[in-house]
Amino acid sequence: MSRRRLCGVGITCALVALALWTAVSRLHASASFSYTAGEASTLRLGDAVVRLTDGRVLIAGGFDGNFTITNTAELYDPTSQTFTPLNPMQLARVNHAMALLPDGRVLVVGGDQPGHVKAAQAELFDPVLGTFTLTGVLNV
Repeated sequence: MSRRRLCGVGITCALVALALWTAVSRLHASASFSYTAGEASTLRLGDAVVRLTDGRVLIAGGFDGNFTITNTAELYDPTSQTFTPLNPMQLARVNHAMALLPDGRVLVVGGDQPGHVKAAQAELFDPVLGTFTLTGVLNV
């Protein structure tokens, strides 16, 4: 069995490992669900979700209601129970992971893109600006 290099330029292996570990641990830690009064702007399946430091929740990507892989994103505010659409991610992706970084930004990694292509580029979400920017490339 050959070994592949997981990390690429601009992203350290430790950061990738932290992102994946955080995504998995958050999935298990947030195993309770409740209904919200607000309504999401996009029906999603295979999306990724992460809670930001201010309590808002970032929801991004996945399949939309037409089973098209999407790059749309939105924020859910549990205080006001409202969803706010954001500028889209740079790449459409499904079944990806997101991890909250210590500085409050969110790392978006992995997943699949349209055409059954693995998403090799990572993105960073800046909650202050509400924007996604491409960052390092993973060797997949």
